[in-house]
Amino acid sequence: MIGDTIRSLRRWRRTPGSALLVMLALGLSGGALLTLVSVFNALLWRELPVTQPEQLVGVSGIDRRGADWVNLALPVSLFASLDDAEQVFEDFAGFDQFESTAVINNVSQRLAIEGVSGRNFDTLGVRPQLGRALAAHDIDRALPVATISSRCWQSRFGADPAVIGRAFRIQGEIVTIVGVAPRAFAGVEIGAPPDAWVPISLAPRLLNSTPSLVFFDRLVGRLRPGVTLQHARTDLEARWPAARETAAPALVAALPQLRDYTLSLAPRIESAARGFSVYGAFYQRTLVWLVVACVITIVLACANLSGLLLARWSAREVDLAVQSGLRASKGRLVSQVIGESLALSTVAVGIS
Repeated sequence: MIGDTIRSLRRWRRTPGSALLVMLALGLSGGALLTLVSVFNALLWRELPVTQPEQLVGVSGIDRRGADWVNLALPVSLFASLDDAEQVFEDFAGFDQFESTAVINNVSQRLAIEGVSGRNFDTLGVRPQLGRALAAHDIDRALPVATISSRCWQSRFGADPAVIGRAFRIQGEIVTIVGVAPRAFAGVEIGAPPDAWVPISLAPRLLNSTPSLVFFDRLVGRLRPGVTLQHARTDLEARWPAARETAAPALVAALPQLRDYTLSLAPRIESAARGFSVYGAFYQRTLVWLVVACVITIVLACANLSGLLLARWSAREVDLAVQSGLRASKGRLVSQVIGESLALSTVAVGIS
């Protein structure tokens, strides 16, 4: 088989145009399909690299008066009212992502910061590779501490093994690093990896805003053993109206216009095993059609190339007849055909 593969490459060298056509047709169409499938997997299929991701449930807000696909920010006071849903959740957490200016090693740069609640890393089941994760007392006391991502640790701090305890500035606030997240974990928002996680109670100082006007982008809960997503949905929907009424006064005291906003919030409860992806929601249908188009292109390319190969082998009919007359076995003749196809496919895979 190896000898037939080598000889077929020599024969194709005599007709480089045909060989290039075959390899490009297979390589480019296959490469396009693999690229799209990889994007599809990253946005829609791949589960979060956390402990038992199938137990994670996402809670986001929608405006019941408008389009239900628009996710709205949830007040921290609303999260506090839902945080006692112990019958369905082992842990419950929230996060809010924002960009901020940081000074690291006397260099000013932009960082993606995620303000989190006290049990965020416990809820997700993430254990840091260095140091510790943010704890409840960090949030309760609004301590200026941060757990940084592995990417930030490598690119901004040179993968310094002694990074724990180092400090940098965020919006003028001196923040101390207490941990480094594992390499595989890049947050729960697909396509928007945070550089650092800080206590959500620290966010008002970083954003120069009122504490009561802090919002979570989404909430995440970890189901108790034996509890289903439908059970969690029923429980939260029953708690939601009272929690919404409880959260409204704190917001109205800071900004009266937020009363109607808060009272119009309705819950969207879904599995968070694959994280959250705004890109996936917008581009899922487009990606599906592109994958289908690539599959059709590959099928058509294979059909056309099969005709080309058959035409080449029909021109070698005399050669095959001579080999058959010299008592070459059928397996020997088939081996030549397979060897030629294997040679072209191997090069095409390299191109893709």
